[in-house]
Amino acid sequence: MRKGIDADHLTFLDAGRIAEDAGAAAVALHARTASEFYSGTADWSAISALKQTVTSIPVLGNGDIWSADDAVRMMAETGCDGVVVGRGCLGRPWLFGDLARALGEEGAAPAEPVDATLGFVAAAFRRHAELLVEFFEDEGRGCRDIRKHVAWYFKGYPPRDSAAAPAHPSARRCPTDGSSPASSEQPRPPPSPMPNSTTVVADASVAVGVARGRPLGYDDDAAARYHREHHRSQRDDFARDRARVLHSAALRRLAAKTQVLSPASPADFARNRLTHSLEVAQVGRELATALMLSPDVVDTACLNHDLGHPPFGHNGERALNDWAEDIGGFEGNAQTLRIVTRLEPKVIGADGTSFGLNLTRASLDATCKYPWTADQPLPDPGGRLKFGVYPDDEPVFRWMREGAPGRVRCIEAEVMDLSDDIAYSVHDFEDAIVNGYLDPARLADPQEHEALLSAIQSWVGFGFGRDELADALFRILRLPEWLPAFDGTRASLARLKNLTSDLIGRFARAATTATRERYPQATLTRYSAHVVVPAVVEAEMAVLKGIIGATVVSIDGRKELYKEQRRVLKRLATALWEHPDALDPLHAADFAAAQTDAARRRVVVDQVASLTDQHAIAWHGRLVGDVDAASLGVWAPGARPPVRGGDR
Repeated sequence: MRKGIDADHLTFLDAGRIAEDAGAAAVALHARTASEFYSGTADWSAISALKQTVTSIPVLGNGDIWSADDAVRMMAETGCDGVVVGRGCLGRPWLFGDLARALGEEGAAPAEPVDATLGFVAAAFRRHAELLVEFFEDEGRGCRDIRKHVAWYFKGYPPRDSAAAPAHPSARRCPTDGSSPASSEQPRPPPSPMPNSTTVVADASVAVGVARGRPLGYDDDAAARYHREHHRSQRDDFARDRARVLHSAALRRLAAKTQVLSPASPADFARNRLTHSLEVAQVGRELATALMLSPDVVDTACLNHDLGHPPFGHNGERALNDWAEDIGGFEGNAQTLRIVTRLEPKVIGADGTSFGLNLTRASLDATCKYPWTADQPLPDPGGRLKFGVYPDDEPVFRWMREGAPGRVRCIEAEVMDLSDDIAYSVHDFEDAIVNGYLDPARLADPQEHEALLSAIQSWVGFGFGRDELADALFRILRLPEWLPAFDGTRASLARLKNLTSDLIGRFARAATTATRERYPQATLTRYSAHVVVPAVVEAEMAVLKGIIGATVVSIDGRKELYKEQRRVLKRLATALWEHPDALDPLHAADFAAAQTDAARRRVVVDQVASLTDQHAIAWHGRLVGDVDAASLGVWAPGARPPVRGGDR
């Protein structure tokens, strides 16, 4: 058991007494609270307190036992009757022998504690692999299974060809000439109990390079491209993917596409789709590093995730879905796959076929939020039918999904989706406060909570109970960084920024730790594991999203604006269908090459979806007639927009 939920709710003494009274054979305590996960230092004094409370059965201690000396010290300091070893034995199978020796079990341990030099660890790792092959009676399966133990065995040792400083002061650089004497005597550095912002980087650097510079857990199939390429440089395949997206026109266009507020609105502080994507990528990269996934694969997926969004955000998506209903509709995620595999100009085959950015299988799969086809869609929580690929893009989709479980996302796609949720819920909340749509003082007012919770539940649906949402709102309002009011001053902005940073860290840490607890193996890549998000975190993010939905997206003053945005896009699509000579050269060539009306209508959708908010208005003015930009939430350059309360 743990000490309790958090520092304010310690239950271990009561739980120990109950277990003792119920006739339990023993009780064991991990000396941290649930909210601490594996962070910080275990509170051994709690084990001592439990030992003093529970007197008739053995009390076992757990937490921060990485060596026999740790176990002996814990028993001496706390008086506990024994120890429980968990993560400390991963990559250290000799720990049990050391424990038996230290605790005086004759004949069960070597005479001296193990001196875990790098050479000794490598030999133990090899023996582990041999035993796995013997157990499975299959060399291939044994070799695949041992991969998840690599990082645990070699945790803390710098890679042989690394130019970085040693991960720990006691760790010496391995020679780069392949010689072994010095490296075989390299002492094992002190262990780190839980991945964090410092140690995770060292752990990841051990994994990177295991397979010829590719991160551990990614094989040749993961690094394959739909259209084979040959490169002279030794740059990592996944780093190349990220660079291609970063330099793409499709990504740059997001700077002028709506996130929640239009980039051309008076809210010049507000985020656009590009800044949102960059923030999602930063969160995703940190999560990937903590989970020992490829940071470049997740980063690429995060940069990709909104490429398919049309003008005016989700509202534009709804308009194009209506217009294209007879050809399978429009879905932003399917459009993203279409962009990176076909529309974005980068790789052209000998016959003139465009392969888009021609990303690796791992990066494409990580980008796919809905890995199923349009003929078998699934509804999202809002009831909208979602899918990940249009029918004419299925060949590359089927290639991408070779060997993957049906309709199951890889963990990298789950990390991308979680990063999007974290960034969206926190940063749009920040934008709403700064731009005067949301008053934090009203959020903290209990008299406002009844109506607010009703609005939140209306927005997020009934997947969360009202009490669950109320508890989540209460937890957020009790955060030390919560700001009671916002006045636009530098101090107020700084406090708001600290709140957003705390929320992002809170959500990311909780998911990382919960995932690692569920999947303790070293390698979680591809389909080896799934992201675990604690229910309390899901509820807190839902509250933030619901607040945004209720105070910004759904306010009455914006409903007519949304209707006008949809009318503009539908009229523009119809005008381009009737006058295809107005298409830009890229799409005009696609239109001319299309063999059916359905294919030609899809090209029109591609064209409209590629436009920015202001370009959509300009094209509408040229082909249909001028429209008042202000009625669409967009202001012409130089015009002075109306000022909302809170705008500064």
